Amino acid sequence: MRQVVDVGRWPEQVDAFSTVPLHAQVHAIIEGHLQRDGYRLGDQLPSELELRKRFSVSRPTLRQALADLEADAWIERRRGIGTTIVREPGPVWSLTVDPRCSFAAPAHDDLAERTTVEVSGRSLQVAGSRAAEVLATDQTLVIDRVLRLAGLPVGACRTWLPRQDFDDLLAGPLSGGSVSQTLIDRYGRVPGSRDVRVHSVRAEPREAQLFKLPARAPVLELHSVERDEAGGVLWYATTYYNGAEVCLEVPSSTSVRVDP
Repeated sequence: MRQVVDVGRWPEQVDAFSTVPLHAQVHAIIEGHLQRDGYRLGDQLPSELELRKRFSVSRPTLRQALADLEADAWIERRRGIGTTIVREPGPVWSLTVDPRCSFAAPAHDDLAERTTVEVSGRSLQVAGSRAAEVLATDQTLVIDRVLRLAGLPVGACRTWLPRQDFDDLLAGPLSGGSVSQTLIDRYGRVPGSRDVRVHSVRAEPREAQLFKLPARAPVLELHSVERDEAGGVLWYATTYYNGAEVCLEVPSSTSVRVDP
């Protein structure tokens, strides 16, 4: 039997003074409860009027939040039927951002045994403006990799390296699939620090296809800059994670900025 979700029991409120848009706050609150509260397929959210009163938001704000949830394949809205839950939460694995690893590393040893990194492409490219600015050159070696947990693709990383320093990485194995470890093993270039910027974005077609997500579904995006012990930039990378499958932990030793 279908039940209507009792949103009155949820403790969270939207913050009108936050820099995070109201519709994004409503989206995050609803999605969080759909992830962890054990609702069943076919259960329904209350009417738009009740949800607007619950969150004290306007009709356009609520409709944008619901549209985003529908794009994320959590709900389906149908005239005369209402808003129905159509997706069950999957396993959420915890990953820790680790300066020794190109990808975030599993937080638990048992998951590490089920983790693989595959190199999906290498090429010499003229870098775009952001990578060129960070590396102080637009002549770069680009390495693409995919992170799989239990065979499921949950991460996609593109790393830019200065071509003049590392162009022989165009061929040959990477140590454990890690660019950082390979630079240590081959060149003795030990990472000294990593700056990380994290925010949520909408998936581009490449990531949506890889993660088997609806178009424009949310993914976690990390921009990373790794420096050696002398402060020289080793590489710049952009990594996308399927936020429906993983959560990220960033240790205090890593410089990080989290954007809404």
